[in-house]
Amino acid sequence: MDFTDRDYRDALARYTTGVTVVTAAGEDGGGAGITVNSFSSISLDPPLVSWSLGRDSKRFELFGKADNFAVNVLAHEQEVLAKTMAETTSLDSAAPWEPAKNGAPWILGAVTRLACKTYKRVEAGDHVIIIGQVVDYDHRDKPALTYYRSNYGRAESH
Repeated sequence: MDFTDRDYRDALARYTTGVTVVTAAGEDGGGAGITVNSFSSISLDPPLVSWSLGRDSKRFELFGKADNFAVNVLAHEQEVLAKTMAETTSLDSAAPWEPAKNGAPWILGAVTRLACKTYKRVEAGDHVIIIGQVVDYDHRDKPALTYYRSNYGRAESH
């Protein structure tokens, strides 16, 4: 390859993404979370979504093996939460939440909340792609948090 990891990351940073916090039940019975921008929808029938988790993540054991999880698409005013969950696992001290039907934490105030059961895990380079089947969801009409070139922004309908 004729490029460095940093150059490649800089190129990918030119793609605007939404910001999500993927959550699962923590080992201590509380909520656990991780900030993710690799979220994508895959299929309507069955309803499938995906996100990827680095194998070198200190949260790999928890999230890589979770049978149930939730994807919380963050609202614009939840930037601090996105930054916090990029650094720590404990959701309990970071944001108010309620349990979804599958037991995973749904973050209060998120734009969209998807409760998922793990459908498949796919090995892909230094990451594992986690595919989830959506078993429940809700959403609200408010501006979403975005990420572009290492900066947070706002997306809303016109």
